[in-house]
Amino acid sequence: MTEQSEITKEQINSIKSTFNSVLDDYKKYYVFYHAHPEVNEYQNYYLQSKNQLNNLVKDLFNISKNIHIKINELSDETSEVYNNLKQERINYKKLSTKINSLTGTKNGSEILINDFKKSYNQQFYSNIEIFIGIFLVGFAMKYTFRRE
Repeated sequence: MTEQSEITKEQINSIKSTFNSVLDDYKKYYVFYHAHPEVNEYQNYYLQSKNQLNNLVKDLFNISKNIHIKINELSDETSEVYNNLKQERINYKKLSTKINSLTGTKNGSEILINDFKKSYNQQFYSNIEIFIGIFLVGFAMKYTFRRE
């Protein structure tokens, strides 16, 4: 729990622990005051207990209002995080598609490079064979036509 929630919990527990005694005092002095309205002491106790009860209710209302404000703030933050997460998921899908495409392109280019290397090597060996063949044919023709 956060520090703010601990403070709020302590405030609620404080109100909870004093509420019953204040309510009992209010009930008692309410009866005494209405039974004997002429006694100033009962009137003072009644007004004092009434004010205490009103203060507790007001404090509880303020706590409730603060809790609702915090809930709304957290809801807004949660909505913002949700929207950011949603956008990141879209970006992830786009990037995944690009990576798959690039991986496919890389694999395809490696295949093309290997095929080209094989073709080049075959052509190279073929050219060497032709060169050696021409050289041998030329050398054989030179010996053949020289002897005659």
